[in-house]
Amino acid sequence: MSTLTFDEFCRVVTATLPTSDIRYGQHWFNVLNAIRPDLANLLRMSPLDPFFHETVSDEAVTLIASKW
Repeated sequence: MSTLTFDEFCRVVTATLPTSDIRYGQHWFNVLNAIRPDLANLLRMSPLDPFFHETVSDEAVTLIASKW
């Protein structure tokens, strides 16, 4: 389990966002999966999964923050 806080996770996502053709939601999910795969699995293939989206829904952020 990660020792990062949720806020630190969000900063890591922003700091490591590539400039290439990667969606923000895809990157957010990939970083979450690398740091907290248990939480990424809550989103995987669900309506809240941000992987194929340019953004991450407020609902997904709230869910993950509450479970962090």
